[in-house]
Amino acid sequence: MELALVIARALQFGSAMILLGAPILRLGLGPAFESTSSVRDEFDRWLRRFLTIATIVTLLSALLWLDLEAVIMGDGWDQAVDGETIASVLLETTFGHAWMWHLAFAALLLLALLLPVRQLRQGRIVAIAGLSGGLVASLAWAGHAVMQPGVTRVTVQVIHLLAAGLWLGSLPILLFLLGRARRVNDRDWRNALRQLLPRYSRVGYVVVATILLTGSFNTSFLVGRPTALVTTEFGQVLLVKVGIVLLMVLVAGINRLRLVPDIRRSRSESEATPTITALARNVAVEQALGALAILAVSVLGMLPPALTP
Repeated sequence: MELALVIARALQFGSAMILLGAPILRLGLGPAFESTSSVRDEFDRWLRRFLTIATIVTLLSALLWLDLEAVIMGDGWDQAVDGETIASVLLETTFGHAWMWHLAFAALLLLALLLPVRQLRQGRIVAIAGLSGGLVASLAWAGHAVMQPGVTRVTVQVIHLLAAGLWLGSLPILLFLLGRARRVNDRDWRNALRQLLPRYSRVGYVVVATILLTGSFNTSFLVGRPTALVTTEFGQVLLVKVGIVLLMVLVAGINRLRLVPDIRRSRSESEATPTITALARNVAVEQALGALAILAVSVLGMLPPALTP
């Protein structure tokens, strides 16, 4: 059962963050798509399918997570389909109250994506991003942040989750753009990429700094003393997560300081291709590390904080 809950949590965090990072990155591509309607339409068709799949995964994993919480509360697998136990989880727990909002955000997202409108207009993308922000923020009430009363810890966790969603959720979309731009004859895709990368990098500085600051605050709350990082299971998993995040920061730094400037300075399409390929490879590595970080977070949610004196 613990393994099933870790899997449900990982799927939930991963898909919800994609739903936040992807539309925000699409908004950043708006100016680059103004003169290339064919590229914009191709990208939007792919993005709509991708976000629809992510929303379905979000809904299914959220329902699985809810069922597993019912199993824990009812102390038996038969409680996973027991309406009374599920209602008790939703109506009598902090998790349940937040989860009703969470499920509502996910359902509205699916509705927004399935509306019979061909193009992703800016207003619709903004609405999707707003709903996704609520979806990700509601995850703060499903973790350690609500262990003690007060709004500070929950607020910090909300900011932490939103920043993580912007970073991790945008990586699959950036990888898709890089894959299109690798084709030498796709000048429109390369122009869109060149316009996006500087803005993406600037926002990245703020996002990464926010993740590190809020993560440090969360660590001070969840770890009673420094030695607990090595003497408790929670602390050890947390160290693994921190190590993964630092590796991601290193890869992102290489991208920002070396590869992105090289792409912008390239004098021909053929000259840019190897650097775009290298950047795509690094983004894939960054994405894989992000998946491992989400898995670590999912495991941490199953462990008691390292607060023993």
